[in-house]
Amino acid sequence: RLLAVGEACSPGQCRPSRVTARRSSKPQARNFTEPTSLRRKCVDGTTITDALHRGWRWGMKALVKTELGPGHLELRDDWPAPCARPGWVVAEVAACGICGTDLHIWHDQFKSWPPVVLGHEYVGRIVEVGPEVNGWAVGDRVVCEQHAMACGHCYSCRRGAVHICPEKRSQGIGIDGGFAERIALPAWLLHRVPDHVPDDVAVITEPLAICVTGAARAEVCPGEIALAVGVGLIRLLCSLVVRAAGLQGLL
Repeated sequence: RLLAVGEACSPGQCRPSRVTARRSSKPQARNFTEPTSLRRKCVDGTTITDALHRGWRWGMKALVKTELGPGHLELRDDWPAPCARPGWVVAEVAACGICGTDLHIWHDQFKSWPPVVLGHEYVGRIVEVGPEVNGWAVGDRVVCEQHAMACGHCYSCRRGAVHICPEKRSQGIGIDGGFAERIALPAWLLHRVPDHVPDDVAVITEPLAICVTGAARAEVCPGEIALAVGVGLIRLLCSLVVRAAGLQGLL
């Protein structure tokens, strides 16, 4: 059974097309003793202990893939909460969708870098702004692209294909993601959520972006007829995108 962070969601309360994890009450402060299982190396080569000494706070609820292999998924209430380092912000997660990739990571069928907090389809509100961040303020509602840690110098990055940079570590896969109370995000990848867009709509921004990209690459033109295959959210979003593009018919 896949656990969701925050409030319990009974089958009658959740829409079958998408399940969201919503934030719970604020965590309580805790004294920190680093468990052996959490002596990981962060992206920049430091351990969690080092990160805490740099300002991270201990005691956040999070859904964590603790190690490689099938399973190893734990709902923790003692995960270190991030601080806003230079160029980054910290957002309080409002909602996070459960993607098929999350299930593949759970079953060890998709590459990941545990221990890591899962969740890459999220929307949140900025609660901390780090140094060297311009244009963003506490209270802004945001979503974020998934190209964190891309080097910017390799062949892929230089030709605009940052999504296949070998150094990239996406939120929820290589660095901590949105199945937590807070998430650290690179400011240069943020997008503002308009006030009239509710959280349960903004949370599907990431999968919707995939569908828009697919329609653009397929060079969909008004008057054409398209065939949409599948029963999941991506197929539904693709159908909406091609209809908006002016297709004559949709099968």
